[in-house]
Amino acid sequence: MTPAPSREPPTTDPVEIRIASLDELEACRALEEEAFDFAPTESIPGWVRHMTDSHGGITLTAHVAGQLVGFSYALPAFEDTGPYLFSLGLVVKRGHRSSGIGRSLKLRQRHEAVARGYRVMRWTIGSLNSHSFHLALTVLGARAIAMHPTPLDALQSRVYMDEVLCEWDLVGRPARVARPEPRRDLLHSVEIPWDHRAMASADPDLAAQWRQGVAAAMRELFARGMYADEVILDRRRRRAWLAFSTGADRQSA
Repeated sequence: MTPAPSREPPTTDPVEIRIASLDELEACRALEEEAFDFAPTESIPGWVRHMTDSHGGITLTAHVAGQLVGFSYALPAFEDTGPYLFSLGLVVKRGHRSSGIGRSLKLRQRHEAVARGYRVMRWTIGSLNSHSFHLALTVLGARAIAMHPTPLDALQSRVYMDEVLCEWDLVGRPARVARPEPRRDLLHSVEIPWDHRAMASADPDLAAQWRQGVAAAMRELFARGMYADEVILDRRRRRAWLAFSTGADRQSA
């Protein structure tokens, strides 16, 4: 889960990424509420982060010129195949977005996870969030592997997105250090909005229609055993597509 990018000029000051201290955890909560327009009842209390960090979780903070400007939060999870790290939030303060802080937080999160013995990290991204998908898939090299309806529809009247599960192999596939050359093949792709938040604010009915269409298209491709592993951006026309592949597709590319 990541907030929409800011239209403000990004910071150029160096960023410091570090393990969150106990007294920073409530400040992370305030930053989360600001970034996502959360009410206090919707944000994660600092004491919860402290407890999960004490039992295999990882909270990281990002600082510029001594100011807290972002954080990431992940907690331990388990399934039949073993443990993994589930990332439950990546937040960068307005005015500091689009400057690489999110990428720096995820790469440090990967480093800390591997040091603790995790081999896989997972998190969810809103189905219409092109910017978060671009970071996860194109920049970091994760894959979108399944879709889950959001549990938030029954709680709020806002236009929420479906949640797409992403998986990052922390040891088998090295983190990307450079962006790959973008593919131009849109045969197996799903178009998603360039700026979902602006769309939902200007025309909630249109955003709801996009949500339904994107969900149907993604479900079909996931059901065929495909995964999304890249975002194709047309910056001139402000359009974005999720590109889907199979293992065979990548081997032949």
